[in-house]
Amino acid sequence: MTPAPHEALRGRIEDHSALVGIIGLGYVGLPLALSFVEKGFAVLGFDVDPAKVAALARGESYIKHLDGGRLAAAVTNGRLTATTELSRLGEPDAILICVPTPLTPQREPDMTYVAGTAREVARRLRPGQLVVLESTTYPGTTDELVRGILEEGGRKCGWDFFLAFSPEREDPGRKDYTTTTTPKVVGGVDALSGDLAEALYAQVVARTVRVSSARTAEATKLTENIFRAVNIALVNELKIVYDRMGIDVWEVLDAAATKPFGFMRFNPGPGWGGHCIAGHEWLRVRGRGLAGVYRAEELFRVLRRRCPAAVTSAGVFVRVEGIEALAVEPLSGRVGWFAAETLYRGRYAGRGVAITTVDRRRLVVTDSHPMLVIRSERLETTAAAELRPGDELPVLSDREVCDGSPEIDLIDVVPPDTRKRVWTRPRDGSWGPFQTELKRQFGWTIRDSIRSNSLRLDRFLEVESSLGIARKDLVLLTGMGRAHRAWPSTVTVTPDFARFIGYYLAEGCITRERNAERVRLTFNRDERELIEDVGAILKRHGFPTSAYNDRTWHSTTVKASSLLLTALLDDNWRCGTHSQAMRVPDLFFSLSSTHKRELVKGLLRGDGDVWTRTGVSTYRKNGRSYTHRNATAVVGFFSSSPVLLEQVVHLLQDLGLQPRFKTAPSAEQPAQQLRLQGAATIESLQEYFLGGKRRRLETAIGARRRRVASLSDRTPIAAGMRTTTVREARAVELDEWVYSLEVPGAASFTTSGGIAVHNCIPLDPFYLSWKAREYGVAPKFIELAGEVNVAMPRYVVDKLLHALNDRGRALKDAKVLILGLAYKRDIDDPRESPAFEVIHLLLERGAIVSYHDPHIPRAPRMRAWPDLPPLVSVPLDEATLRSQDAVIIVTDHTAVDYDLLLRHAPLVVDTRGRLRTPDPKVVKA
Repeated sequence: MTPAPHEALRGRIEDHSALVGIIGLGYVGLPLALSFVEKGFAVLGFDVDPAKVAALARGESYIKHLDGGRLAAAVTNGRLTATTELSRLGEPDAILICVPTPLTPQREPDMTYVAGTAREVARRLRPGQLVVLESTTYPGTTDELVRGILEEGGRKCGWDFFLAFSPEREDPGRKDYTTTTTPKVVGGVDALSGDLAEALYAQVVARTVRVSSARTAEATKLTENIFRAVNIALVNELKIVYDRMGIDVWEVLDAAATKPFGFMRFNPGPGWGGHCIAGHEWLRVRGRGLAGVYRAEELFRVLRRRCPAAVTSAGVFVRVEGIEALAVEPLSGRVGWFAAETLYRGRYAGRGVAITTVDRRRLVVTDSHPMLVIRSERLETTAAAELRPGDELPVLSDREVCDGSPEIDLIDVVPPDTRKRVWTRPRDGSWGPFQTELKRQFGWTIRDSIRSNSLRLDRFLEVESSLGIARKDLVLLTGMGRAHRAWPSTVTVTPDFARFIGYYLAEGCITRERNAERVRLTFNRDERELIEDVGAILKRHGFPTSAYNDRTWHSTTVKASSLLLTALLDDNWRCGTHSQAMRVPDLFFSLSSTHKRELVKGLLRGDGDVWTRTGVSTYRKNGRSYTHRNATAVVGFFSSSPVLLEQVVHLLQDLGLQPRFKTAPSAEQPAQQLRLQGAATIESLQEYFLGGKRRRLETAIGARRRRVASLSDRTPIAAGMRTTTVREARAVELDEWVYSLEVPGAASFTTSGGIAVHNCIPLDPFYLSWKAREYGVAPKFIELAGEVNVAMPRYVVDKLLHALNDRGRALKDAKVLILGLAYKRDIDDPRESPAFEVIHLLLERGAIVSYHDPHIPRAPRMRAWPDLPPLVSVPLDEATLRSQDAVIIVTDHTAVDYDLLLRHAPLVVDTRGRLRTPDPKVVKA
């Protein structure tokens, strides 16, 4: 009998025949891979960096503290192989996810890599595989985010696959506690998954610590980090207090550490190593009765009334359940709709970036907002301040396939205060058969209604449930006596009705005079095809029209006098009643591409223009005559409604057309003109026009001798994704409310012009702090610890400033050497290092900064500090030290010659307590 999937997997684990897959071969993944290899397992490593894979194939270690001999042996014996091909994820029996959850500038985990990796695993997941997440994250990530992705398509966790969380506890460079000697915490989404994960790790680590759930394991890791952070914050604050009192904090800690119980030593340090979009920018979302594009500030106002919110010192977090955002997974490049989790608003005063593209899209964000850029055919993340002309940004469109034409119930459309002006009548009969029930409800006064075979709408709604007549079997009546008109009780939103909506938004208005509501559309009298098309559409849907010719303006106005049509367009769909307030109803963003195409046809026929130039022209250059054959065509669209213009951009892109702006829109001048050109685009636009405009396009296309592409003809790089190019990224000053949308499954969202940007939840020292608010808890102690630690670099720089002043030297133009870029002693990892913030603050104050680090020869680009200049480690010798005004010890590497430092440096600011002997040139910080 074939064993159950979990039994077969356990057998392969116990006899070491299981293939272990490890995604992410960095500081965590590579040591873990070696640990499995050295216990007899075969390991298949995955990494998106080809350079790492190539180095591993050569048996070379790119992690300095990792023994190169171990790695070479693992590769030579064939047990360790690596690849960039995620298509091989179906091969391993167990998949361990060790991708980074880098902290954003707000010190919160970025879920981009976890979510993207989970989706890649889901695409290749086969029965019986074990998946374990090791990345540091908030409680609930494994059984909410990852499980949800892996169960798409009907798979069931605990049977088809197994899922657990086991936090990495790697401490790079440490000799006493390594990957195999550090106890391994394991928690499964279900008991069986936990059993299998525990069995796997038990093969390679000295001790496993089984906990009841993946959430508990996730919380364990966070608790360890928070415990450290809170205690470091405590000693950092004590350092400041004791310094004011003339007490050496290091001496105090040395003495306190002699107590054998009740005290755990933590050393102070220089610290830890809101960014969003402006409120007038647009967001593309759907759900909770919304669909389309909304200004961030407007969406926040709407959703804060509908959804639970947490008000904190950092801003307001609104939990937006039921809202989806158009987004892209950076790892896979898949474009689609992803559940949004939080909409944030906070106050921001500081630097921003106004981004303008070559096709004149414009987006304003805070300077450190993470932007998505396309480099080497991959999506990467970079701070807005790091954007440069020529960078490619993704532009998203909704290519979801929708079918059907919805039916709108006009009875629901009629406003309550207008129902007494609308009457009902059975379509194929009279109210006579219902007179008994009607008289029982309303008494003898109802007899006139029965006699005239018309029941007032408000009365019908009172007794609708007891009459048993379907609304579709009713006719609605408006007007009095001979002037009354009959209307259908429903309207089917067919593609041609969508085209009418386009006509209305371009050329329409609504007037109300003495209880008479009229929909008016005004065209140039020569546009006979459009006038006839509007009349025919409304007639087919039961709304008769009349026309009025104005000789003065050479125009024709098509009128539909209908309370029901005006209620549908204005009260229900909120299309607007005049040109500056026009907007596409939300409904149409969720309809088929055919509906969208017909809607855009109406818009372009009404407010679109066609400019062409054909024929032969001559010109002279450098004394010679030249002949040029013209075949140029440009389609334009203008609207004085900012929201309509933005909606049209998204609709065109949904249809595969990429418009450009005539001039870059701004908060002061949002309404602009769109342009569409290029051979392929113009050819596809022929069908959108009628009459003279179409004939001009056909003439220009017929005269063309060669096809000239333009920005509008950009080829999609993936389904639903084109690109636009940065023309300028200009620094601006912001002092306003800023907004951000958190979309965990994709870690991105779509904003103005369809430009996709990365998530960025605002200032909050720990992700757990924000997550806790979902449960009604405001963890003030954790937040306070974060604030203390974040403030420490500024304290260090202030200490230097005062020390220089005491020596008659200004900080401006002072030469300052930073000793150590790594985040901890004797490793080459700069992540979260406070050195970068110290450098940033020194440069802001005009200092001349250099650094020395024996483990980091060149300072990497850091997205949280995008403006730092390129830096290379300088030699630590007598000449270098004598040339400086001060040295700041940020990381106390053991390879540094501290005696040399003391002999030749004029001033040393020691943040690590490395120099304990009193010396007038040493300042404790």
